[in-house]
Order: sequence, then C-alpha cells, then structure tokens
Amino acid sequence: MSEYEQREGTGALWSQPSAEVLGKGEVLINGQKVWLYVLQEYDREGNPRFSILSETGRIFFNAQEEKRNPKGPDFGGSVQAGGIEYTIAMWQRVAKNGSSFLSVNAERKSDNK
Repeated sequence: MSEYEQREGTGALWSQPSAEVLGKGEVLINGQKVWLYVLQEYDREGNPRFSILSETGRIFFNAQEEKRNPKGPDFGGSVQAGGIEYTIAMWQRVAKNGSSFLSVNAERKSDNK
C-alpha cells in the first residue's frame, strides 16, 4: 500500500474557503424531518456550483484540556452511512505544503455488526 492510498474508514477533509452555506433547515421528506444544507462553491473558472447536502451525523469539539489523552481526536461524534452507524474521530493536521485539514477515522459501531 502506498503512502497515499486510502484505507477503509479513513480520509481527509480540506478547507474550502470559497464555499458558503446559503441556507439550512428542516424539510419533511417521506414523514421524516431531514436537515438540508445548500452549499455554494466556485469551479476553477469562477462559475458558481451548488450542492444540497443532508446531515448524516454530528461531531463535537474536544478541547485539549478536556481530552483524556493528549493525542486524542480534536472532534468526535457519529455519522450514519448506508443505514449503518459509525463512530467518527477527526484530528486537525497541517500538510507538508502548509494547508490545514482534518484527518478522519470512522469505525462501525459494535452494536450494528
């Protein structure tokens, strides 16, 4: 496996300064309340692009002084994907080029196995 090959349950989230949330709110879909977000970004030519995102989980900030382990995640919570619930952990990192990003680890919750 190469240094940059992605493994199951891992990934990275990069900053997107040109992205803006235009709106968010609850929508009733098929009898269930769903949180939706409208995101505006721009392509390389400067043209606007819009996406609708639905909330699949929540994360919470773990303040350094409240962590049990100093190397513990900076954010934690849960996310649901494909009807399966995962515990998610994120660490704030800086790439070699100086860009900041979130390193992500998601593990299937044991009670769903």
